[in-house]
Amino acid sequence: MLVPLLLALLLPVTPVSSEPASSPQVEAAIREQRPGEAIKLLYKALKEQPKWRQGWWRLGSLLYDAEDYPAARQALERLAQLDPESGAPWVLLGLCEFEMMDYGLASQHLQKGDALGLPAELELQDTLNYHEALLFTLMRRFDPAQLLLDHLAQKARESDELVLAQGLVALRIPALPESLASTASADRLEIIRRVGQAQRAIAQQKPREGLAIYQALAGRKPVLPNLHLSYAALLLQLGDRAASQAELREELKGNPASVEARLRLCALLEDESPEDMLKLAAEAVALEPKSFKAHFFRGKLLYKTEQLNESVRELEISRELDPSSSAVRFALVRAYEAVGREADAQREATAFKTLRAAEDQFHNTGRLPASFFESKPAADAQDSGKRPAAVH
Repeated sequence: MLVPLLLALLLPVTPVSSEPASSPQVEAAIREQRPGEAIKLLYKALKEQPKWRQGWWRLGSLLYDAEDYPAARQALERLAQLDPESGAPWVLLGLCEFEMMDYGLASQHLQKGDALGLPAELELQDTLNYHEALLFTLMRRFDPAQLLLDHLAQKARESDELVLAQGLVALRIPALPESLASTASADRLEIIRRVGQAQRAIAQQKPREGLAIYQALAGRKPVLPNLHLSYAALLLQLGDRAASQAELREELKGNPASVEARLRLCALLEDESPEDMLKLAAEAVALEPKSFKAHFFRGKLLYKTEQLNESVRELEISRELDPSSSAVRFALVRAYEAVGREADAQREATAFKTLRAAEDQFHNTGRLPASFFESKPAADAQDSGKRPAAVH
């Protein structure tokens, strides 16, 4: 999923009229694909012209292509200091950090570069989205990871890595595709690949192809954890609520500690049997106390069963665990209004509108608005730099 950057090296990151002229020797070395010589010439030129932005971009790109990620990182950090409002240096810096397994910084820098925007001619957007999806997978943020991978699948991008990434996300396995060759058995690898193919078909608006794959896999023994969970999501998409519920309960039989299966049952049946679903939500909170989704559903169900003060407390915990969910903020608006806390309700309504707009953009394009990364009041400071959190 990495695009060769060599052909993009002649493109400036941003048009700057005061940029020093490039060395003809550097131009020739790049054009004739002599990267080692070009790197030496660039180091020499940058000693004399340390503010040459296009020179740092070319050096960082060449070092990245040469897989010298520590050196590329240094060059790109220098460029990011010189040109902090250009997205491309931050993205390539994040890609270097990903290869160096510095996943926390990689996520921050990829998201910042994405928000600032990339020149279309660099053709880096798909590479960026793919690596962001991998990072979300490692962080167990499977919902935004799935959305980014679906966008790539809709563009008909096809590779075994992408199919495996789709399977890992659908089965909620926090791993990288490249690690599977050494860690997964042949049977397990094949199931992950088949699930990925099903998810790819679903993303391409061919759900019946995905259904056929899931039907075949569901009859195999043993079944991987979360296979019934993912199958249930497709059945719900096809409008078969009863079959979806049956698959979720089947998931709980084989995977009794599944928090996600409980929460999806809560979402499916919260209006039909709120008391029973409240018990499931309480089990989910006990199993995973730091899950914002578990507290969210428990808070919603407490509201539905008219336990209003308890509902407020649960929803506040959910907000503290993940302030970026518009669904949590909207639920808090209703809960605060119900207990007469109008000022708090108004504050949450304002936050809801901002977060919902960001979520809509992310769902439609896979990108967040740059405003989502701007400084925020202290109460919402932890929102910065986080993708919207989907709640199903």
